[in-house]
Amino acid sequence: MTVKSWTKFNCYEVLGVALGASESEIRAAFKQASRRAHPDRGGSHDAQVQVNLAYEVLSNADSRTKHDRHWKLGQYAAGPILPFFTGEEAIRNLWTGPGGSSRKLADGKGSSGLVRRVKERIHRDRDRITLDRENRKAIFIAEFTKKLQTARLEALVLILTIGVSGIVGSVYTFGYLGVLGFGALLVRRLGGVLVHPETALKLTVLDPLARKHLEEHAEHLAQASVARDRERLEVHFAALEQLGKLVTTPSKASDSEGQILRRLLGVLFILGLMPTRHDVAAQRVVLQGEGEWAALFYRHAGTQQLSIATVEKIIAARAAVNAQAAFLYNLGGLSQKAAARAEIAYIRWVGMRELNQWARQVWTSENGGPSGDILQRLAEFKSFLDKIPD
Repeated sequence: MTVKSWTKFNCYEVLGVALGASESEIRAAFKQASRRAHPDRGGSHDAQVQVNLAYEVLSNADSRTKHDRHWKLGQYAAGPILPFFTGEEAIRNLWTGPGGSSRKLADGKGSSGLVRRVKERIHRDRDRITLDRENRKAIFIAEFTKKLQTARLEALVLILTIGVSGIVGSVYTFGYLGVLGFGALLVRRLGGVLVHPETALKLTVLDPLARKHLEEHAEHLAQASVARDRERLEVHFAALEQLGKLVTTPSKASDSEGQILRRLLGVLFILGLMPTRHDVAAQRVVLQGEGEWAALFYRHAGTQQLSIATVEKIIAARAAVNAQAAFLYNLGGLSQKAAARAEIAYIRWVGMRELNQWARQVWTSENGGPSGDILQRLAEFKSFLDKIPD
């Protein structure tokens, strides 16, 4: 099976180049590795795909940096996948990826990256649905025509069977029983065919205007189908509005822990992190980015500072869920030693004031949310939030 992700292999090893190789060295190594991997020269398709992907990653500065962080190479050898930043720099450097987050912050004018991404996708789907109306109409007509043709064939068979039964009845009396029985079936069949239950359309097999009626009802059903699908898209608008309200409404000390958690997850969702598991007892959520994992720890009750022992437990819990990055929210902050340990361990801490500032920055940024089908991601995210207890 072809390995499609560089998270499964070290690209430097695939190309046979040193960690600090230049662009020209990487290009030369790619040509040599490509010749070795070619199926005609003893290689394989999978090996060729792997070489191509390795070159694609290392020839791009952003993807190369991401690769080195993942494999803890070079300047990232001693640390986790994400560097520790604060404020706007954190937003620029947290989770980037195709179709997902962007490093560029918006200037506050116009729509944010996520809003534009969702709206563009909805408008594109609307246009596609509208253009698909004729195709849906043709499908309905084909289905209706097949049913009517089947009914007509059955009627013809019944007529022939009645004729044969009548001939048999001229010799044997019981043949007339067949005439009566098949005649009753014929009358029932000639009474009409229910083409579609939604419109209660019923056509007789001998109706000379059957084709016209079929087209009229197919047009009606196609329009209704398009209208339903367009209405379903409005649900995504509602989900986007809900997310916007969630992220932009300032948090207060009186908010429940569930409200704070939903807002934290909303911010991280815009940054490209999708929540996957919620451990209520441990007050921890595991999130997935583009082939990478993060963990969010939250403590809203109480204003006591967290000790270094608590930070050590968080570090161990992060390792237990294979998360490369960790986020910590609590009202009381951290002790001096705990804060120093968190910084060294690349744990990003935020309190309520920091969360309010962070959320405003993220909502107006160019970050576009998780990669993939953004409407499906948005629906999955809403479903996840709905399960969080207050």
